[in-house]
Formats: sequence, C-alpha cells, structure tokens
Amino acid sequence: LIKRLCQRYRVAMLSNATDILEQRLRDNYAVNQYFDPIINSAVIGIAKPDPAIYRHLLDRLALEAGQVLFIDDKAENIAAAAALGMHVIWYVSSAELERQLTPYLGLDVSSSTTD
Repeated sequence: LIKRLCQRYRVAMLSNATDILEQRLRDNYAVNQYFDPIINSAVIGIAKPDPAIYRHLLDRLALEAGQVLFIDDKAENIAAAAALGMHVIWYVSSAELERQLTPYLGLDVSSSTTD
C-alpha cells in the first residue's frame, strides 16, 4: 500500500516513537525510503496531539493543512489534525485503510486487494 501511495504522493511519517524509530524503519522493515520526511517526537521534543507537531510537519512539507491527508489510530491525534484543517482517516484495520484510500490511489474498489 505504501509503495502504491508513493507512486502518486509524497508520504510523510509523524510518530510518537523512541529515538531509534528511523533505525528500525531502515534495518528491521526496510521502509524508511518511502517516507519524506520522518518526524519523530523523540527527536524534536513535541508529541501528538500537541498542535505544534502538526504545524512542524506542515512547515517541513511546505503545505497547507487542507492539502494533507493524516492517518492515525488514536482518536485524539485524529481530532488534533482535523482541528487544524487536515483531512483525516482513523486507522482501524489495513483493509479499511485501503478501502478509504481507494479514491486517492485511483483504483476501482471492486478490484482492490489487501495483503
């Protein structure tokens, strides 16, 4: 799914993770190259749902909130992003995420498959 998104969009990561996030994304999962930028709360000292971390992301992306689709599994993070004007998807499962992303990927819902 991330590979398909990267073919059409710039994909960023905004995470409340430990300071080894980037290392794990690279060494354990080999997916770090799909995210530009990776913004880690442990590195910058601001965590979701603080509005400042979303503003930091927008500054790094050089985009307005309305140009960003934010995906997260926590209601408070979704609410904070939406309050700033971002489009949001509340992650509940990979199948549901793919279904909600189908219009962005330019796929027919009936032909979509999940891994």
